[in-house]
Amino acid sequence: GSEGVAEFTINIFNRWGQRVYFSDKINDTWDGSPLNGTKTDSDTYVYIIDYKGYDYAARKIKGTITVVK
Repeated sequence: GSEGVAEFTINIFNRWGQRVYFSDKINDTWDGSPLNGTKTDSDTYVYIIDYKGYDYAARKIKGTITVVK
């Protein structure tokens, strides 16, 4: 859940480092749709989540997600 999160951003990038998704709303979800008209293909994408708890300590989560169409 989002309890205890004061600030949040998520960025998702394709293999060429182009951002395909961004949100600063913790309850938003990415359905694989393109950002700014960029085609989103079946591929592996990198996500980076930056957030701060109410203690304002910065935290980062990185990983990959695979889109299959």
